[in-house]
Amino acid sequence: MESKQQLSHGFRNSAIGVVVSAAALWFTFHGVDFQRLVDSLSKISILSISLLIAVNLLFIVVRAYRWQWLLRHLQRVPLVPVYHLSQIGALANNVLPLRIGEVVRAILLKRRYHFSGAQALGNIVLERMIDLIALVLMLIVAIASGHLPKEFLHYAWSAVLIVSSVIAIILTVLKIYHWRVGHAPERKLGRIAGLIDRMAIGMNGIYHWQVSIPALLLTFVMWLISAMTFIVFAGDFPQQITLPIAISVSVLTAIGATIPAAPGFVGTYHLFCKLGLVAYGMPEEQAVVIAFLTHIVSYLVNNITGVISMLIFKLHWRDILLLRSETVTDDTKLL
Repeated sequence: MESKQQLSHGFRNSAIGVVVSAAALWFTFHGVDFQRLVDSLSKISILSISLLIAVNLLFIVVRAYRWQWLLRHLQRVPLVPVYHLSQIGALANNVLPLRIGEVVRAILLKRRYHFSGAQALGNIVLERMIDLIALVLMLIVAIASGHLPKEFLHYAWSAVLIVSSVIAIILTVLKIYHWRVGHAPERKLGRIAGLIDRMAIGMNGIYHWQVSIPALLLTFVMWLISAMTFIVFAGDFPQQITLPIAISVSVLTAIGATIPAAPGFVGTYHLFCKLGLVAYGMPEEQAVVIAFLTHIVSYLVNNITGVISMLIFKLHWRDILLLRSETVTDDTKLL
């Protein structure tokens, strides 16, 4: 009965995601001249696609290195296995609903390197918190520099206030928790409190500047690399794509990717990318071409490298599907 309820719940969430993606795709193509779209596509050079692939590969490596850095306050893990775990998680995020890839890589980390499952999941939450902090700082810089289109200023300030509030609440709760029970023996905490404590340990790197500051700097490097995915098209169209514009569009697409949608951010990524490029004066057809090319190349690169990582780890797709039913907070040491 419970499995049927879980299946029904998962199907409902997946259906909602598909509806959101379909609506976003409709708005993306609304008003687009398809003949001009084809003409814009014909202007894309092989060099731009090659550079786009290279930039995505570089982004993947830096992302894996950042995760390895965040894991150091728990346990040192070699970069190559961390890279493979990261790509398996990215593959799962691209093809399965509810960003289940985050849970998948936490469970694989628990299985192969004897991490506490709750600590591994807490570390991934820490990774997302670093992303949010970087997003807020990038939005503030974009607003202060005057590079953000006026029609986005209200939404940008709203995003800054909302995300900052979420970060402040999480950090405050985490600190209060450590003050109250963080030093209590685990046997006195009970099962639930013990799991929360181990998850808090995984997030605790946020308070260690030796961990959080380098991770934040690596996140800014990732933003610059993400911006390069738009700059590679600068020679294909007459409209100027400068670094500030590319960074602003990257921020907008990142915000779009947070909206619950179909796996792989289908629709939401394209819509926000188009809105950003059009706001800076690019014709809709060219903006749509860039949105789809950047998404398709990123999707393929992540999925191909994810499949290769699965083969290296000797995992089959059914293993990934079975991981979804495993509880990440079960801290049994699995080989």
